[in-house]
Amino acid sequence: MSFRNRLALFLVATLAIVQLLTAVVAYTYLRQSLIERGKLELAQESRVFARQLAMASQSVASDVQVLSLDYALRQAIAERDRDTEVSALRNHGNRVGATRMVLVGLDGTVDSDTGDARRHGELFSHRDLIDAAAASDDSAAIVVEHGHIFWIVVVPVRAPVPIAFIAAFIPVDDALLKRLLQVSDGPRSIALADRKSTRLNSSHITI
Repeated sequence: MSFRNRLALFLVATLAIVQLLTAVVAYTYLRQSLIERGKLELAQESRVFARQLAMASQSVASDVQVLSLDYALRQAIAERDRDTEVSALRNHGNRVGATRMVLVGLDGTVDSDTGDARRHGELFSHRDLIDAAAASDDSAAIVVEHGHIFWIVVVPVRAPVPIAFIAAFIPVDDALLKRLLQVSDGPRSIALADRKSTRLNSSHITI
């Protein structure tokens, strides 16, 4: 092979190597930039979602507190009339969008549960929310139970001191996301997903 051919081959190989290295460096840089940007956007969206949820939480807490002031409910608690308790809880739960309403005694045990009457006497599984509600008149948290996501709002029943607590279980689904739309200050996109067996079920709405 002549010197000219060897030189041309060397230049072509050098150019190919430079292009390959440039592509690798550019890919690594762009990939890292996209990852960092995604982390930043996710953190920002999480803060926005948390603020919206806090605002909606106050609204729901106020609605549940209306039930806590109901004379018939307080009388039913005093008389241990569980049929009246369940009826009042179920009716008010329908108004606030809760699929389950639980009346918890001061000892932390379930007094009435619209989701399952057999839970009567069991320890309420979210005692920390009861303690928080006792200290600040309401508390809320997102929890997962039996494969479903719930937003739980807890308020005390006072007469005038606390005699029980009401826990409203609101499913985190399209209905809740639409409620957050009402307190959103701009277009956002939220997707919630939960895995059941081999299928992925999701709820999505732009808010």
